[in-house]
Amino acid sequence: MRNRNMYVLSYLAFICLFLSGCSLIPVQKARSYLNRLYRRIPYKVEGEYRVTDIFYVSAREIKGQGDSPKAYLPKLGKGVTSGILSVKIDPSIKIGKVLPARLKRKGEVEIQKIQNMEEDVFMKELADAVNASPHNSLMVLVFGYKDSFELTAIKAAY
Repeated sequence: MRNRNMYVLSYLAFICLFLSGCSLIPVQKARSYLNRLYRRIPYKVEGEYRVTDIFYVSAREIKGQGDSPKAYLPKLGKGVTSGILSVKIDPSIKIGKVLPARLKRKGEVEIQKIQNMEEDVFMKELADAVNASPHNSLMVLVFGYKDSFELTAIKAAY
């Protein structure tokens, strides 16, 4: 009986020491995480929102001039268009909560403008952006035609 009590007591002491050691582990605050995240992604500030510019290339059919996200139809077009999108994002939204349709209705995310570019201008702008990035990096996302152009652009900005 005495050995059992000693065993339980030593086990409890070990658990207490382990938990007190765990409490000394530095924990990252969400705000510092967001600051570090957006340090690598260039953005502009508009009030409480961040506006991120992303490059796009699309082979979707375009109805009209293509300066509206609704102009990009969910079917294959005759050519390829390229340009830059400006996406407004509330920086407090966690990536796990990204539901672009609902967030767009609430006004927390939106495409502010779409600027089409000729291929040679687009390639120069893209090369300049890659060269200005911290690791000369480029991220490429490929989306299908069934997805909404606007909502996939917002997802890409995240």
